[in-house]
Amino acid sequence: MRRKWKLRPQQKVIFTLKQDILEVKPALDFFSLKGSIKGKRKYSDKLANEAVGKHLARQYARENQNS
Repeated sequence: MRRKWKLRPQQKVIFTLKQDILEVKPALDFFSLKGSIKGKRKYSDKLANEAVGKHLARQYARENQNS
């Protein structure tokens, strides 16, 4: 049955009952949705690294303010 419905072991499924007919469908995996929603901003490693660096600098400054 798994091969017929292309299901992997431990894969979650969704059962739907429609007029005495039981449908079994694979549940969507969160990671399979990657790229399905388009955003206005493009992801940039450089900008992400800069944002993390600024955050860490502010956090370090706050923690060491009284030293």
